[in-house]
Amino acid sequence: MSDVPSGLPLTPTRGERVARNAAILSAGQVLSRVLQTVWFIFLARRLGTDRYGVYTLAISFVGFVSIVSDLGVGLIVIRQAAQKPSELPGLLGAALRLVSGLSIIAAGLATGLTLALGYRGEILVISAVAASSIIPNALGSLASVVFQTRERFGLVTLYILTNLCMSIGFGVVALILGAGVLGLAIATVAAAGLNAVIFWAVALRFAHPSFRDARGLAKPLLLAALPLGLASYAQTAAFRVDNLLIAHRLGAKVLALYGVAFMFYSSAVELFFTPLIGVTYPLMARVAQEGPNELTRLLRRTYGLVLSIVVPIAAGTALLAVPIVALVFGAPYRSSANVLRILIVALVPTAYWGTLTKAMIVRGRHGIYIATFVTLLAFVAVGVWIGLSVHGLTGAAAGVLGAHVATSVLAAVLLRDHANILDVPRIGKILVATALMGLVTWVLRHAFLPLTVAAAVVTYGLAALGLGILDEYDRRALIDGLLGPVQRVLRPSRSR
Repeated sequence: MSDVPSGLPLTPTRGERVARNAAILSAGQVLSRVLQTVWFIFLARRLGTDRYGVYTLAISFVGFVSIVSDLGVGLIVIRQAAQKPSELPGLLGAALRLVSGLSIIAAGLATGLTLALGYRGEILVISAVAASSIIPNALGSLASVVFQTRERFGLVTLYILTNLCMSIGFGVVALILGAGVLGLAIATVAAAGLNAVIFWAVALRFAHPSFRDARGLAKPLLLAALPLGLASYAQTAAFRVDNLLIAHRLGAKVLALYGVAFMFYSSAVELFFTPLIGVTYPLMARVAQEGPNELTRLLRRTYGLVLSIVVPIAAGTALLAVPIVALVFGAPYRSSANVLRILIVALVPTAYWGTLTKAMIVRGRHGIYIATFVTLLAFVAVGVWIGLSVHGLTGAAAGVLGAHVATSVLAAVLLRDHANILDVPRIGKILVATALMGLVTWVLRHAFLPLTVAAAVVTYGLAALGLGILDEYDRRALIDGLLGPVQRVLRPSRSR
């Protein structure tokens, strides 16, 4: 007999709590990415190539340096507060001091980088205004840190989505008023400031910063955060440096053509790779304790599952690049199709090194984890620079692809004991199913695009089913990774 009175819910187990929190965050991240993609598509069509290129350039300056505003301080606060909850007020006080200074430095760096690359006039003004959003965003993110320390991940997700929705709403108003790209930058700043005020008002219900208790904490907090900050900066900058180099060499209008193609690649990573690797990450952490062979088997299965999704996406997108770009963005962006064909192939190596970097974390190999991302940044910068010199925009895209291939090789060398994660029999089946899908796609390439895509999906699905690409474990992982986050958030809490 249970000692718990009938009808009362039991306290969730640690595993259930972790699963629920991960589901809420995953659902929020997926929804956020979908909203961002739709918003960027709208802006690309509304602004046109000239103005959208200016907008893309301005946010690239911000994205390139924004991580400097935190440098991993928030993550260290979460870790320390989890170990010693009583220290949270002092840690928050120290973090507020650090982030205030760092965010001002980051905003100055974004403006300084704009000047250093020779931009003046309108672009400089827009970049400076957009850069000022770094400060309220950084301070607001500390409110999110408070929610994470209290395991209120619903509030974390709400913080992210509210900031995005207000940015979109204010941006729409700016466009209606005819304020253009400068209005969009102002809207971003206003949304970030209002969001920070709202959620700090909520955060103060859980914890109050103590600047008295913060004495002596700022320096050790910063030193502990720097390794994480370096890895985060390298990872973020690696997905921005190509924009800066392309705009500097070819101009903002050409950057717009590259940006819409890159959007497909980055969206595919966020919507299909990230949720799946997020679902398997806790399992990796457990399996890593059982031995390297077990972890390698899990990595092989995970990467095989990822390939069963990204390979047909890459192949189908490459075949239908022209009608996809024309339908989604319009005729002015048609020349982006060739860039898209190259960038979308980068899904395969990105998934490889992305899988291995998660293994680096669970194995505690933090040094090679940081080295991988720092080198990725260097590879992308060099690859794009050489590619631009050889073949312009398509050369730059080829440089990005080459950088991800080189990073995969580097990750395999640095994590040699887990490098062999290629499930050759499964990959063979995936290629056969993808080839059948490609044949159907090629035959119907001139038909109505949604009809062609539907036929391709059905063909690949039937072929995958017939060839046995996915087993029961894989199907459960797909449901958990792609649909589970939304289902778990919408499903009411169960009681026992």
